[in-house]
Amino acid sequence: MCRFCSKKGLAARFAGVVLVYVPPEAQRQRLMARDGLDAAAAAQRLAAQLPLDDKRQHSRWVIDNHGSLAHTHAQVLAVVQGMRAEGPCT
Repeated sequence: MCRFCSKKGLAARFAGVVLVYVPPEAQRQRLMARDGLDAAAAAQRLAAQLPLDDKRQHSRWVIDNHGSLAHTHAQVLAVVQGMRAEGPCT
């Protein structure tokens, strides 16, 4: 869950939070590759975020982004179909 939504009390205004999840080591490696960070800088940036397990507890839907693109795509479609089946938020 984003800290902003939590701090501002906005989470209740949404039907749920979608978390795109990878294991911590994959998250660290991707961050280092994407932003050109060394291990210490990546660890510092990740330490400033809510731990993934806490994010999972506050997320209604979780997409595991550690597998193949096809597997991730199938999970995204399932989340979208679930959202559509529930209808609009009120």
